[in-house]
Amino acid sequence: MGRALNTQYKIIIGVISFILSINAVGGLLLVARSHYMLNQYAASHSRAISLDVNLLFENILTDYYIKLDNYRVTCRDFLPRAQQFVLSNPYIRSVSLTNQESIYCSTISQNKKIPYTPNHVGQRVSIEYINSSPLVKNSDVFLLSLKTWKDSVKFGINSLIIQDLLHTEMNYYTPTFVLGEYQVSLSGIKKVGDLNPDGYYISNNQYLKVYYTISSNNYNNYFLIHYSYYFIFLLILSFVLGLMIYGYLMRIDWIVIGLKGGLKRDEFVPFLQPIFHQDGRLAGSEVLVRWKHHKKGLIPPNEFIYSAEKSGQINAIFNRLVHKLVPPLCLCQRQLPEDFHIAFNVCAPQLIDPSLLRDCSFVQARLKHCKLVIELTERVQIPDDERFFDEIDRLKAMGIKVALDDFGIGHSSLSYLKSIQFDVLKIDKSFIDMIDENYSNAHIVANVLDLAQRIGVPTVAEGIESDFQAQYLKEHNVEFFQGYYFGQPMPVDEFISQYCR
Repeated sequence: MGRALNTQYKIIIGVISFILSINAVGGLLLVARSHYMLNQYAASHSRAISLDVNLLFENILTDYYIKLDNYRVTCRDFLPRAQQFVLSNPYIRSVSLTNQESIYCSTISQNKKIPYTPNHVGQRVSIEYINSSPLVKNSDVFLLSLKTWKDSVKFGINSLIIQDLLHTEMNYYTPTFVLGEYQVSLSGIKKVGDLNPDGYYISNNQYLKVYYTISSNNYNNYFLIHYSYYFIFLLILSFVLGLMIYGYLMRIDWIVIGLKGGLKRDEFVPFLQPIFHQDGRLAGSEVLVRWKHHKKGLIPPNEFIYSAEKSGQINAIFNRLVHKLVPPLCLCQRQLPEDFHIAFNVCAPQLIDPSLLRDCSFVQARLKHCKLVIELTERVQIPDDERFFDEIDRLKAMGIKVALDDFGIGHSSLSYLKSIQFDVLKIDKSFIDMIDENYSNAHIVANVLDLAQRIGVPTVAEGIESDFQAQYLKEHNVEFFQGYYFGQPMPVDEFISQYCR
């Protein structure tokens, strides 16, 4: 029971580990996927912002060439049309004409000359940021410059319009413009000088550079919005798979798998428990199997024998016990009592396996001075099939005694008694345990013993653990005694050294 629970705990831990591993690996893959997709999204939209900037400036220049370029000869001709141009274009707040020394014509200062020294940029079309406008105090401005052969046309663009181009859907990332020594973002415009700006560089059009940054909060928000339902699905799927795997693994008899390894490593060994006459003389021994596991040590039969019988591996185990027991016992069999018997436990399926007769013949041929007893267990019920009863008759014809093990508790003990002529009855330990000095269950034990005596065959009481039990059984004419009170199961070598003298 303890090992079964231990196996169950291991399966539960294994399934939980499987679920956690699936979710961990799947979660990491989803996180990696969301990181990749968000970077792709940010890069793509940053390029789109770069194109929007180009489109904005090119539209301004196109409108200029259509509406103003031909009227630039004098400020008087240029100014009224420039004012109409500003009113018709939502992106421009001023248009000015400049030379190397001043602004001499502007929609803000009219024809008043304002001292101004332009940046010497070699490009014909350029954009620059001025943190303090020469035309409007305490105001910054972006200037789109168009150089001509004798002067320049300056288009003043409100910084908020440029910043507005940086708005993104859902705020998944933060794009920025870099213009000269200034970095423009939605939060403001700051001077970065020669320092590298924050973020990933994505585009360098003819006007400015575009960068983008992605914070941990951006990654988290993007994951929650786009991939959280995948993760929830993964959780549910892994949980369902875990339950299915748990159900499948719990249906597997892991002991059966372990038995195969035990047989391969030859780990099954015989132990002998002595059986005595009423007067204390040695009468025989019962062969009990022990699994000498290479890691878990000595495993008692109650933890694996049922699985061995159900899987059919009991035949191979029986064969190993016989071939490990017979050689050492053969050397000292003449020192054993004349009526010494050796009892093997056999379940119903073993009866029709050809190996049982071969193994029994092997025992009889080499242990000629010992009587062989087959104890028929009831862990597996004998089917109502003539083949099984024919095999029992064949064993009896070979001179092998057949005993009914666990008499009194089996579901078919009485039906067996009608079909099989048993030579010995073994009273189950559960009845022996009822024998105590209070005599509380004395009538139950007495009835079982009385029934055994009425059948008219010798009885063996197994599981005797006290002198009181032994005396009680002697008074009720039980012939053979077995239990820890008389002798514990022991390895074959130890049994030989103690009883073969």
